[in-house]
Amino acid sequence: MRTFCIFLIALGVSGIANAQWIRLNSATEQDLYSVYFISPAKGYAVGDQGTIVNTMNGGKDWEAQVSGTNFKLTSLCFTDSLTGYAVGEKGTLLSTADGGINWVLQSIGTEVNFNSVSFSDLLHGLIVGDAGTILYTEDGGDTWVQQASGVTTTLSSVCFADTGAAYITSNSEDWNTEGILLKSVNGGRSWSILALGRNWLPVVPKGLHFYLTSVCFTDSVNGCIVGYGVEGPQGPGDEVALRRISDSFILITTDGGLSWTETEGYGSKLLAVHSLSPDSGYVVGDKGNILRTTNVGDEWSGQKSGITQTLRSVFFVDSLTGYTAGDEGILLKTTNAGFSGPAGDADAGFIRLYPNPVNTELTVMIQNSVNQCSLIVTNENGAEVIVQQIEDNFLVLNVAGLTSGVYFLKFFNDDFCEVEKIVKL
Repeated sequence: MRTFCIFLIALGVSGIANAQWIRLNSATEQDLYSVYFISPAKGYAVGDQGTIVNTMNGGKDWEAQVSGTNFKLTSLCFTDSLTGYAVGEKGTLLSTADGGINWVLQSIGTEVNFNSVSFSDLLHGLIVGDAGTILYTEDGGDTWVQQASGVTTTLSSVCFADTGAAYITSNSEDWNTEGILLKSVNGGRSWSILALGRNWLPVVPKGLHFYLTSVCFTDSVNGCIVGYGVEGPQGPGDEVALRRISDSFILITTDGGLSWTETEGYGSKLLAVHSLSPDSGYVVGDKGNILRTTNVGDEWSGQKSGITQTLRSVFFVDSLTGYTAGDEGILLKTTNAGFSGPAGDADAGFIRLYPNPVNTELTVMIQNSVNQCSLIVTNENGAEVIVQQIEDNFLVLNVAGLTSGVYFLKFFNDDFCEVEKIVKL
């Protein structure tokens, strides 16, 4: 079969192409509810049937860990490279002191479902769950004390803004107590209802009921909440109307939760939010939806995830490198903030290179199948300087040892060939 080559100049082309997330082999088909990284290389994800998977090489390879439970794990958090916590159904609390090699089941004395865990430092942490449950520790998880929440609704997400301020959202099934937002100003020792009911929302969802699913603060004043509305029964005894998603929303605060602005409405569930700075943030949800903002939530743009499964967690290691996890063992990764590099038209070729010009590491992202493909880098004289077989849709080439100048990268198999220009600084 005839081989054809596409020659592309990957330097000096303006415009960002399609969003770019690469699917990883997660080593599980269980639904995943939370992903968390403690370094660029080391990360974890948890999910159904007590699933815990971890990676030691930035998501390239994942391995299953023994959790000691079959209950669903919904959230995890690490306080340093060794110490971590995972929570889930029936009061399940797991802790590790050796980076996840061993997980220990802690007895809390409750079978309430836990939905979220967060720590502000090595010692101080919070767990929230069903029936208004809030648990607080100030000794690194050795003991947990139940705090009065003032509500009996399902608490969905908890986040520390700093060592003093913390926030909790509710996604209760109670039709009379919607839109609950709790705040603590003393590190989680006591709580007050910061907002309650529809009237504090800048926009009333089209549904008869709405859920606040996730909260994230980047500092003491800047935060984001995501959620969605549903149509359904108008009250007790009304079993006629069917529940369906009617609206969703992203709420932004810049004054510590005293006031909120609504940025967009979407027709699907929004389930998780993560931000590293007030300017930039990511939201994920069902149907593989990924949204990004770079202007304090004033505008959100959609990114192509390449999947249709529900995404339930998103976590960014730095401004470029992020992960999202969801149903059927889905784990996706981006190393360029979800956008392809400066490689021209998104439909022009099968590979994307960035950064280019490059100094030390060149990321190669491949759009299609990599079966029996090879990669060769040559200098301007045609001499081969790098030769590598392709085993994944994502790889990083170390070009630090190359001298400054122009090189050409050829990606090919028996039927196809693509060549791109590289500039080494």
